[in-house]
Amino acid sequence: GRLLALDLARRGAHVVVTARRADRLDAVRAEIVGMGRRCVAVPADAMVADDVARVLSAAFDAFERIDVVEISDTITHAAKTFFGPLGADALGDPRVSLYLEDGRNHSTVTREQYDVVGIELTSVWFAGAGSLYSREFYELVRERLRPGGIFQQWIQMHHLRERDLAVVIHTLRGSFAHVALFYGGG
Repeated sequence: GRLLALDLARRGAHVVVTARRADRLDAVRAEIVGMGRRCVAVPADAMVADDVARVLSAAFDAFERIDVVEISDTITHAAKTFFGPLGADALGDPRVSLYLEDGRNHSTVTREQYDVVGIELTSVWFAGAGSLYSREFYELVRERLRPGGIFQQWIQMHHLRERDLAVVIHTLRGSFAHVALFYGGG
């Protein structure tokens, strides 16, 4: 956690950090602020729902505005209905603009630049999904990121062979100077 937060700050990102021990947070926050970056530090236990809500609330307070682009109204309905309180009612926050449309199409028409662009999609093998792993798409995302911005893409590993993943990583590296892969699960 600490090394990742410091690396993101070195690359120009503003960072939200959390840990159970406040003394560790203070030290990391001081390092990040010393780099001239903004840092929000929130003591919390990720296993406690109220703590998670507090972290999200502090993160929202640190940003001017948040654009959410979601293609499925069912997903936004579920987020509001089942996760509203846990997610600090994120979609109800006045700084959040919700766009119910295809994220790739949104990226082609907006000229906004973002600190973070995150994408979670279904299998690479579903019709049209392959275009979201292409050089053209990654270049479009890079154009929408501010300097030091971060692109996060979730990939369903159980649908990919090693060679397919290698192609995705190679394509990402063609558009982004720094690529990190995090693997979780079984």
